[in-house]
Amino acid sequence: MPESDPGSPITMEELMNVMENDTDLIRECFNDFLSDWPDLFQEIRAAAEAGRFDHLAQKAHTLKGMLQYLCAPKAVRSALAVETAAIA
Repeated sequence: MPESDPGSPITMEELMNVMENDTDLIRECFNDFLSDWPDLFQEIRAAAEAGRFDHLAQKAHTLKGMLQYLCAPKAVRSALAVETAAIA
């Protein structure tokens, strides 16, 4: 099992466990993320710029879930901070 670099944005041990060591599934999930990310980022940016905080919170929540599934805890915390700020 690959070891995680402490500075890595991905927790490899957890990712391999969540994905049951299925590297094809991991590849598919990352490809899906990379495919969805540009549109989601644009929606997040547009919602923030328009002051549509309910929409911003929803999109940040979606991003947070995607990042949790990819075992990216630092990015999850950032998405959570955006979601929390948008709700406040």
